[in-house]
Amino acid sequence: MESNASVIVRVLKRLKTAVGYHELGMTQHALRCLDSLVSLGKIGPFGLVQEVLRAEITRNREDHVSAAKALEVVACMLPTPARQAIELTLAACYGQVNGVGRTANSVARARGAMPEGQQKPAC
Repeated sequence: MESNASVIVRVLKRLKTAVGYHELGMTQHALRCLDSLVSLGKIGPFGLVQEVLRAEITRNREDHVSAAKALEVVACMLPTPARQAIELTLAACYGQVNGVGRTANSVARARGAMPEGQQKPAC
């Protein structure tokens, strides 16, 4: 069985590789690298980093729907006070795909208000 330290090292190497591919404009390789983290099992707090990277990569290639899905996962992983930036980015993604209602709800949550009749996003 692999030690926890060696798994962490492998996770960090794959995250660094994904960032490198992304910086080179090789988004498919970057996303495959992030997808390969599944084979390492539970990666703890690095799962949050993985989803933030996935959201950034997909948003930069203007795949706003996929970026929004990744950002929703990130928003569920963060405590409420830390979600503000994620909610604003979600609002921008929804705005790009004509999700006016979702855009307004995300902006409201980012500002600390819970839209009327809305509950916390389902995680």
